Amino acid sequence: PDTVDYNLAQAAFVGRPGSELALSLGITTQDDVLYVVFAKSKDDGDVYNKPSSQSALCVYALSAIHRKFTQNIQNCFNGNGNQGLDFVNPSVGCVPTQIQINDDFCGMDVNTPLGGSMPIQAAPVLTFNDSLLTSVAATSVASDYTAAFLGTSNGHLKKVVVESVTSAFEYNDITIDRGK
Repeated sequence: PDTVDYNLAQAAFVGRPGSELALSLGITTQDDVLYVVFAKSKDDGDVYNKPSSQSALCVYALSAIHRKFTQNIQNCFNGNGNQGLDFVNPSVGCVPTQIQINDDFCGMDVNTPLGGSMPIQAAPVLTFNDSLLTSVAATSVASDYTAAFLGTSNGHLKKVVVESVTSAFEYNDITIDRGK
């Protein structure tokens, strides 16, 4: 398995999956999927916001992201973890409450803002060691397949078939503009 930490999101797209990808995600073809291209940050001292040419495509069912938000809210409302977003205000401990949290919960004056400490994670469906991916779009084709279109920093368009949550392959690479 790929152990590279692709920690910098470069672009994202919400679209519908083909039936094969939907089946592997445990959703239907009418549910939304988040397609994200990530890059590994350059090893540049204490600076972690510069992307390297190591990139990956990841896919997430939006329903799974929604569930993860709900889990983080429930965790905080049970008195676990911290509330706050450190880049806004210092974090403080979550306050236990008796409020029932479900998928329709929309926020309150208690335990806000809430960032959460349980991330959603995914293994890449496809990786590139020498291409910085900078854009993504996707669509279902003939209802069964999912095609993704990945732009690169050096002017290429990579055409990809996403077979499942763990498998994809590139079937074409077109030079749009050679770039720098």
